Amino acid sequence: MIVDVIDKDLTGLEIKATRGASLAGVIVLENSDDKVAAPKLSDLQVFASVPNPSTTPDYSPINPIQVNPDGSFKIAGLTAGMIRLRLWQRNNSPLSALEIASVEQNGVRQSGDINLKDGEQVAGLRIVAKVVELTGAIRGQIKLENGEPLRAARVIVSISRLNENSSKSRLDRLSSPEVDSRGRFLIEHLAAGTYELSMTMAAPGAHAPDEVGKQQVTVTENRVSEVTVTVKLKP
Repeated sequence: MIVDVIDKDLTGLEIKATRGASLAGVIVLENSDDKVAAPKLSDLQVFASVPNPSTTPDYSPINPIQVNPDGSFKIAGLTAGMIRLRLWQRNNSPLSALEIASVEQNGVRQSGDINLKDGEQVAGLRIVAKVVELTGAIRGQIKLENGEPLRAARVIVSISRLNENSSKSRLDRLSSPEVDSRGRFLIEHLAAGTYELSMTMAAPGAHAPDEVGKQQVTVTENRVSEVTVTVKLKP
């Protein structure tokens, strides 16, 4: 709420508020590989994220809450809508990350994001998290269908991870890699899984880039996945 105060006191201001919704539950760490140390629960923060298609990633984190030493948490003051939960850990290693394996409410597994209603107080959540290694990589080469060089074209590659933990498969967008003048790119520090690459390209003088192709790539631990994408510029 924004109020303009110019040259005199403002009186009679009435602010109406409604009770916000909340999410409460506990974080449980799944047994991880001995090669990756599990973090302390007190080093974690849980975020309730809301849709924001204009940003990358496409969910904006809000209401960061410190997790208690016993793993319990409560996020209050939420508005209605689709809520996605995320975890962040202090002193995170670039070679490992914490991801949510499943979300349960009172013993019932939840599929996808949580549809929160106005003023709803959701309790009994159980978030199962695991540590994953970020040792995979994708090395790519983009080529034009007619064999022309890419030096004069502006190329953007967007990478998204296909989330296999949801019954309704969704994509989590990640930061886009840089593409050099020969159409080559390298994406490092990836967890094992399936990713989708989306290519957009603009020829010289074009007002906006066009999407010219998509391709899925499977990433495995401790390996570089090679991919060649052949695209065709729109006339």
